[in-house]
Amino acid sequence: MYGAFAARLGTPAPADVPDADITQASLACLLRGHITLPAHSEVFALHPAGLTTADVRLVTASDGAG
Repeated sequence: MYGAFAARLGTPAPADVPDADITQASLACLLRGHITLPAHSEVFALHPAGLTTADVRLVTASDGAG
């Protein structure tokens, strides 16, 4: 179901993922809005339930078009 979406974002193997400090994130690409992000982060989420524009900036594919 999410295969095409994940393929567009990229799906690194677990060994290829560095230890990330989520508190420093400025952009997150998520399937679901299920993690806590720093205030004012940009988020591209397929299912953004739980994320609000008061906490983060929700972006869409058209935001990058230009």
